[in-house]
Amino acid sequence: MVQKFRIRAPKKTNASTDVASLAELGDLVKLQQRLADEGRKLQLFVIKARQAEENKADVREDREHECFQAPKGELCGPGSRYVIEEELGKVVFASVFRCRQREPSGGVQPGGDYAIKFDRANSMLHKVAERELALMRRLHRHAAEKDPEGAVHLIGLADTGSFVQGRHLALVFELMKCDCRHALRKCGQGHGLPLLSTVRNFGRNLFSGLRTLRRIGVIHCDVKPDNLLMSLDKVSVKLCDFGSASEVEDQVRTEYVQPRYYRALEVILGQPYSTQIDVWSAGYTLFELATSLILLNGASNNEILLEMLKVSGMFSQRFATTCEYAARHFNASGNLQNANGDFRVDSVNNAVLLRASTKASDGTAPRPCQTLTRS
Repeated sequence: MVQKFRIRAPKKTNASTDVASLAELGDLVKLQQRLADEGRKLQLFVIKARQAEENKADVREDREHECFQAPKGELCGPGSRYVIEEELGKVVFASVFRCRQREPSGGVQPGGDYAIKFDRANSMLHKVAERELALMRRLHRHAAEKDPEGAVHLIGLADTGSFVQGRHLALVFELMKCDCRHALRKCGQGHGLPLLSTVRNFGRNLFSGLRTLRRIGVIHCDVKPDNLLMSLDKVSVKLCDFGSASEVEDQVRTEYVQPRYYRALEVILGQPYSTQIDVWSAGYTLFELATSLILLNGASNNEILLEMLKVSGMFSQRFATTCEYAARHFNASGNLQNANGDFRVDSVNNAVLLRASTKASDGTAPRPCQTLTRS
């Protein structure tokens, strides 16, 4: 049997329909651009707020009226699910409380303790909290799939995940022992934590968590002892506080992306960066946990660069003069312009630090840094 096929003529399109489709496409592109711009503005707001926290000692008094406050025993959450036990502390954008889950009968459920983070009653900070919640949900969906070993070292949402309490957005997390800053003050006693039994294990946990973030394309941007939470049994840590985190493709270019003492060289000099900047911060953090000392202690990027060069020797001329922010710190010859230096003869704090006169801390010749590009 011979099958007959009918060839259909091309469907006629209306010119006005094509124009409308193009207009809709243009609107979609504009919407995507607007959302990207709003995301960058929000991230810049976060960076500036954290920078203000570093530079202003009384900033917490200014925001006290925005913070969530509740006495012990007050109920919160959907269906009054949680009982507030105590305030654990305040961070830049939120207050954290230890809460216990109630049983349906109204009693307190044994072992049902959580750390609940309430954002400040501020419209911009509410957007920051919503952004962090969206990222936490993404981590919940993809982190274990991409890297099950490392995902367990990233703090995750627990129980209900989130809820709204009055003017505050609340995020529910598993309860941890304390942050490593507190542990360092309490147990380090000015000498750091035990190197092999503690710092080594914490370092393994931290780098495993950062490996997971790299695989899903997220930059934390705020790795420091304050954001490493110790488990209740004190044998492991988890990375927390993703309020400053961003997708790799959504990063903003500014020299203040990270906290001052944990800032990567790529950020200071204005190089393109990726998840590797968190590795810089991890190195600073582990040094501090092991010694109770800040590795590069400077009040500005320029001072941090000076401390860095004392350790590593000067960068190559090409490297020191081609970065976006290079002119803020180096002259055309690649010499560091020491902002706090002087012009006295035989000064130990020269205003211009010459490449040829600088050696590494071990007395050897300078080791030029050719590039920061990593595969």
